[in-house]
Amino acid sequence: MGAKLQPFTVPRKSAMHDMLEGHGGSIASASFIRSCIEENEEYDELVPLLTAHALAQAGSNGCIGRLRNLERLILYRLRTVTQQELEEQFEMGPGLDGRILGARNSNSLDEALHAIKTKRYPMARIRRLLLCLLVGLRKEDLQTPPPYGRVLALNERGCEILAAAKGKSTIPFATSLAKLGEISPQARRYAELEARAADVYGLATRCITSSEQEYRAKITLTPPQEQEITETTEQE
Repeated sequence: MGAKLQPFTVPRKSAMHDMLEGHGGSIASASFIRSCIEENEEYDELVPLLTAHALAQAGSNGCIGRLRNLERLILYRLRTVTQQELEEQFEMGPGLDGRILGARNSNSLDEALHAIKTKRYPMARIRRLLLCLLVGLRKEDLQTPPPYGRVLALNERGCEILAAAKGKSTIPFATSLAKLGEISPQARRYAELEARAADVYGLATRCITSSEQEYRAKITLTPPQEQEITETTEQE
Protein backbone atom coordinates (compact mmCIF):
# COMPACT_ATOMS: atom_id res chain seq x y z
CA MET A 1 0.00 0.00 0.00
CA GLY A 2 3.03 2.27 0.14
CA ALA A 3 2.35 3.22 3.77
CA LYS A 4 5.13 5.05 5.61
CA LEU A 5 5.14 2.60 8.47
CA GLN A 6 8.10 0.71 9.90
CA PRO A 7 7.04 -2.65 11.34
CA PHE A 8 8.88 -4.08 14.33
CA THR A 9 8.47 -7.12 16.56
CA VAL A 10 7.65 -7.05 20.26
CA PRO A 11 8.83 -10.04 22.30
CA ARG A 12 6.11 -11.83 24.21
CA LYS A 13 6.92 -12.27 27.89
CA SER A 14 5.48 -14.12 30.89
CA ALA A 15 2.23 -15.59 29.51
CA MET A 16 2.85 -17.51 26.32
CA HIS A 17 0.27 -17.99 23.55
CA ASP A 18 -2.58 -20.32 24.59
CA MET A 19 -1.11 -20.77 28.08
CA LEU A 20 -4.04 -21.92 30.22
CA GLU A 21 -2.82 -20.52 33.50
CA GLY A 22 -2.16 -17.10 34.97
CA HIS A 23 1.30 -15.64 35.45
CA GLY A 24 2.32 -13.11 38.05
CA GLY A 25 -1.23 -12.31 39.06
CA SER A 26 -1.87 -9.69 36.39
CA ILE A 27 -0.59 -11.23 33.14
CA ALA A 28 -2.39 -13.98 31.25
CA SER A 29 -3.00 -15.24 27.74
CA ALA A 30 -6.27 -14.51 25.96
CA SER A 31 -7.00 -18.25 26.07
CA PHE A 32 -6.74 -18.25 29.86
CA ILE A 33 -8.98 -15.19 30.15
CA ARG A 34 -11.57 -16.83 27.89
CA SER A 35 -11.43 -19.98 30.02
CA CYS A 36 -12.06 -17.87 33.13
CA ILE A 37 -15.11 -16.35 31.46
CA GLU A 38 -16.29 -19.80 30.42
CA GLU A 39 -15.90 -21.23 33.93
CA ASN A 40 -17.27 -18.12 35.71
CA GLU A 41 -13.94 -17.50 37.43
CA GLU A 42 -12.47 -14.11 38.35
CA TYR A 43 -10.58 -12.32 35.59
CA ASP A 44 -11.03 -8.63 36.48
CA GLU A 45 -7.35 -8.16 37.40
CA LEU A 46 -6.23 -9.64 34.07
CA VAL A 47 -7.90 -7.06 31.81
CA PRO A 48 -8.36 -3.27 31.79
CA LEU A 49 -11.28 -1.94 33.78
CA LEU A 50 -13.25 -0.93 30.69
CA THR A 51 -12.78 -4.42 29.25
CA ALA A 52 -13.91 -6.11 32.46
CA HIS A 53 -17.02 -3.93 32.52
CA ALA A 54 -17.83 -4.64 28.86
CA LEU A 55 -17.34 -8.41 29.29
CA ALA A 56 -19.49 -8.50 32.42
CA GLN A 57 -22.27 -6.62 30.64
CA ALA A 58 -22.04 -8.83 27.55
CA GLY A 59 -22.11 -11.94 29.71
CA SER A 60 -25.19 -10.83 31.62
CA ASN A 61 -26.93 -10.05 28.32
CA GLY A 62 -26.02 -13.43 26.82
CA CYS A 63 -23.92 -11.78 24.10
CA ILE A 64 -20.63 -13.69 24.43
CA GLY A 65 -20.12 -16.12 21.56
CA ARG A 66 -18.99 -19.70 22.11
CA LEU A 67 -17.79 -22.04 19.41
CA ARG A 68 -19.73 -24.99 20.81
CA ASN A 69 -22.98 -23.15 20.06
CA LEU A 70 -22.10 -23.42 16.37
CA GLU A 71 -21.55 -27.19 16.50
CA ARG A 72 -24.48 -28.26 14.29
CA LEU A 73 -23.90 -25.39 11.89
CA ILE A 74 -20.22 -26.35 11.49
CA LEU A 75 -21.06 -30.03 11.04
CA TYR A 76 -23.59 -29.11 8.34
CA ARG A 77 -20.97 -26.99 6.57
CA LEU A 78 -18.48 -29.84 6.70
CA ARG A 79 -21.00 -32.23 5.18
CA THR A 80 -21.88 -29.87 2.31
CA VAL A 81 -18.54 -28.25 1.45
CA THR A 82 -17.10 -29.04 -1.99
CA GLN A 83 -13.52 -29.59 -3.12
CA GLN A 84 -13.61 -26.36 -5.12
CA GLU A 85 -14.77 -24.37 -2.11
CA LEU A 86 -11.91 -25.77 -0.07
CA GLU A 87 -9.38 -24.85 -2.76
CA GLU A 88 -10.60 -21.24 -2.61
CA GLN A 89 -10.63 -21.20 1.17
CA PHE A 90 -8.50 -18.89 3.27
CA GLU A 91 -6.20 -20.73 5.76
CA MET A 92 -6.11 -23.81 3.53
CA GLY A 93 -2.80 -25.67 3.34
CA PRO A 94 -1.36 -28.76 1.58
CA GLY A 95 -3.25 -31.90 2.51
CA LEU A 96 -5.71 -30.05 4.72
CA ASP A 97 -8.57 -30.27 2.23
CA GLY A 98 -8.42 -34.07 2.31
CA ARG A 99 -8.54 -34.14 6.10
CA ILE A 100 -11.54 -31.83 6.11
CA LEU A 101 -13.40 -33.97 3.61
CA GLY A 102 -12.51 -37.01 5.69
CA ALA A 103 -14.05 -35.40 8.77
CA ARG A 104 -17.46 -34.77 7.23
CA ASN A 105 -18.96 -37.84 8.90
CA SER A 106 -18.04 -36.63 12.39
CA ASN A 107 -20.89 -36.62 14.91
CA SER A 108 -19.54 -33.83 17.12
CA LEU A 109 -17.42 -30.73 16.82
CA ASP A 110 -14.67 -32.19 19.01
CA GLU A 111 -14.56 -35.30 16.85
CA ALA A 112 -14.25 -33.19 13.71
CA LEU A 113 -11.53 -30.95 15.17
CA HIS A 114 -9.41 -33.90 16.25
CA ALA A 115 -9.93 -35.65 12.90
CA ILE A 116 -8.59 -32.60 11.04
CA LYS A 117 -5.82 -31.57 13.44
CA THR A 118 -2.20 -32.55 12.74
CA LYS A 119 1.16 -31.52 14.16
CA ARG A 120 1.56 -29.19 11.19
CA TYR A 121 -1.90 -27.62 11.59
CA PRO A 122 -2.68 -26.73 15.23
CA MET A 123 -6.17 -26.55 16.66
CA ALA A 124 -6.32 -22.74 16.57
CA ARG A 125 -5.81 -22.73 12.81
CA ILE A 126 -8.44 -25.44 12.32
CA ARG A 127 -10.98 -23.44 14.31
CA ARG A 128 -10.22 -20.31 12.25
CA LEU A 129 -10.60 -22.30 9.04
CA LEU A 130 -13.99 -23.68 10.04
CA LEU A 131 -15.21 -20.20 10.95
CA CYS A 132 -13.94 -18.88 7.61
CA LEU A 133 -15.94 -21.63 5.93
CA LEU A 134 -19.07 -20.47 7.72
CA VAL A 135 -18.51 -16.85 6.78
CA GLY A 136 -17.38 -17.64 3.24
CA LEU A 137 -14.03 -15.84 3.44
CA ARG A 138 -11.86 -16.70 0.42
CA LYS A 139 -8.16 -16.26 -0.34
CA GLU A 140 -8.92 -13.57 -2.91
CA ASP A 141 -10.69 -11.49 -0.27
CA LEU A 142 -7.37 -10.89 1.49
CA GLN A 143 -5.20 -10.25 -1.57
CA THR A 144 -6.29 -6.64 -2.11
CA PRO A 145 -6.26 -3.62 0.23
CA PRO A 146 -9.50 -2.86 2.07
CA PRO A 147 -11.95 -0.80 -0.03
CA TYR A 148 -13.14 1.34 2.89
CA GLY A 149 -12.73 2.21 6.54
CA ARG A 150 -15.71 1.70 8.82
CA VAL A 151 -16.05 3.86 11.93
CA LEU A 152 -17.40 1.84 14.86
CA ALA A 153 -16.90 4.33 17.69
CA LEU A 154 -15.32 7.73 18.29
CA ASN A 155 -15.00 10.56 20.76
CA GLU A 156 -14.65 14.31 20.24
CA ARG A 157 -11.02 13.94 19.17
CA GLY A 158 -12.04 11.26 16.69
CA CYS A 159 -14.62 13.61 15.18
CA GLU A 160 -11.90 16.21 14.70
CA ILE A 161 -9.60 13.72 12.99
CA LEU A 162 -12.34 12.52 10.63
CA ALA A 163 -13.22 16.11 9.76
CA ALA A 164 -9.57 16.90 9.01
CA ALA A 165 -9.21 13.75 6.89
CA LYS A 166 -12.27 14.48 4.77
CA GLY A 167 -11.24 14.54 1.12
CA LYS A 168 -7.65 13.57 1.98
CA SER A 169 -7.86 9.88 2.96
CA THR A 170 -6.81 7.22 0.46
CA ILE A 171 -9.94 5.15 1.16
CA PRO A 172 -13.48 6.34 2.02
CA PHE A 173 -14.68 6.33 5.63
CA ALA A 174 -18.24 6.18 6.92
CA THR A 175 -20.32 4.88 9.81
CA SER A 176 -23.00 3.19 7.69
CA LEU A 177 -22.15 -0.28 6.38
CA ALA A 178 -24.98 -0.02 3.86
CA LYS A 179 -23.53 3.16 2.37
CA LEU A 180 -20.01 1.73 2.31
CA GLY A 181 -21.29 -1.31 0.42
CA GLU A 182 -22.50 0.95 -2.38
CA ILE A 183 -19.04 2.30 -3.19
CA SER A 184 -17.94 -0.53 -5.51
CA PRO A 185 -18.45 -4.25 -6.17
CA GLN A 186 -15.45 -5.00 -3.96
CA ALA A 187 -16.87 -2.83 -1.16
CA ARG A 188 -20.20 -4.65 -1.47
CA ARG A 189 -18.38 -7.97 -1.07
CA TYR A 190 -16.58 -6.76 2.07
CA ALA A 191 -19.77 -5.33 3.55
CA GLU A 192 -21.54 -8.63 2.99
CA LEU A 193 -18.68 -10.47 4.73
CA GLU A 194 -18.90 -8.11 7.70
CA ALA A 195 -22.63 -8.63 7.99
CA ARG A 196 -22.33 -12.40 7.58
CA ALA A 197 -19.62 -12.64 10.24
CA ALA A 198 -21.86 -10.77 12.68
CA ASP A 199 -24.78 -13.06 11.80
CA VAL A 200 -22.66 -16.15 12.53
CA TYR A 201 -21.52 -14.64 15.82
CA GLY A 202 -25.15 -13.95 16.69
CA LEU A 203 -25.81 -17.68 16.40
CA ALA A 204 -22.89 -18.45 18.73
CA THR A 205 -24.31 -16.44 21.64
CA ARG A 206 -26.71 -17.63 24.33
CA CYS A 207 -29.30 -15.11 23.17
CA ILE A 208 -29.48 -15.47 19.38
CA THR A 209 -29.56 -12.10 17.65
CA SER A 210 -31.52 -11.12 14.55
CA SER A 211 -29.84 -11.12 11.14
CA GLU A 212 -28.32 -8.14 9.31
CA GLN A 213 -27.82 -6.20 12.53
CA GLU A 214 -24.59 -4.73 11.16
CA TYR A 215 -26.59 -2.73 8.63
CA ARG A 216 -28.58 -1.17 11.49
CA ALA A 217 -25.81 -0.86 14.07
CA LYS A 218 -25.29 2.52 15.74
CA ILE A 219 -21.83 3.83 16.50
CA THR A 220 -20.71 4.78 19.99
CA LEU A 221 -20.18 8.52 20.02
CA THR A 222 -19.02 8.91 23.62
CA PRO A 223 -17.40 5.77 25.07
CA PRO A 224 -17.88 5.40 28.86
CA GLN A 225 -15.02 6.83 30.88
CA GLU A 226 -13.05 4.66 33.26
CA GLN A 227 -13.85 6.98 36.18
CA GLU A 228 -17.58 6.64 35.56
CA ILE A 229 -17.33 2.84 35.59
CA THR A 230 -15.26 2.92 38.80
CA GLU A 231 -17.86 5.05 40.55
CA THR A 232 -20.69 2.83 39.35
CA THR A 233 -18.86 -0.29 40.51
CA GLU A 234 -18.22 1.21 43.95
CA GLN A 235 -21.88 2.15 44.33
CA GLU A 236 -22.96 -1.38 43.42
